[in-house]
Amino acid sequence: MKSMEASVTEKKVNLRAFYLKQRTSQDENEAAEKSKVICEKITHLPEYEKAECIFAYMPVKGEVDVHPVIEAGLSSGKCVALPKCLDQNGRMAFYAIKSMDDLVSGEFGILEPGEGCPLVEVKSGIMLVPGVAFDIDNRNRLGYGKGYYDSYVGASKDVCYVAPAYDFQILRGIHVPTEEHDKRVDIIVSEEMVV
Repeated sequence: MKSMEASVTEKKVNLRAFYLKQRTSQDENEAAEKSKVICEKITHLPEYEKAECIFAYMPVKGEVDVHPVIEAGLSSGKCVALPKCLDQNGRMAFYAIKSMDDLVSGEFGILEPGEGCPLVEVKSGIMLVPGVAFDIDNRNRLGYGKGYYDSYVGASKDVCYVAPAYDFQILRGIHVPTEEHDKRVDIIVSEEMVV
């Protein structure tokens, strides 16, 4: 059993390194264009349109830039909440913002809601879930290995978990190796497809 667990962990480490390198070596302008297309698709999802609350993230390390989704949510009067790291042990919580001015530099130099932003329970709405790679068959997610999203993804049946991803991050014909704590997302949105 231990050797099987080790091989899953090893596969994750290798896949993570490969896709992170691909993502960070993208042309910035090309990535920005792809991000716009992806965000446009997300804001046209029925799940987005009916959601009262959008749980988003601040992009780092070449992640899909979801600023247009955040701005669309704010301008349409939706509750928009962003994560704040509570510690380095994989704990975070979501806090509502009224504008991008509410953000301050956080634990890892990532912008996060500042003091005075109210805590929002993740009960219903749509959550944008970052990741390194996803598989097309099962919508399994390969995260960063820190566990920040593991306690959220799939925890509420009234939340739609959407993974914004560049098309090259979507594995076809092979599966993301998973362990018991790994959860699937509901929808993957790339510049080429919605799965």
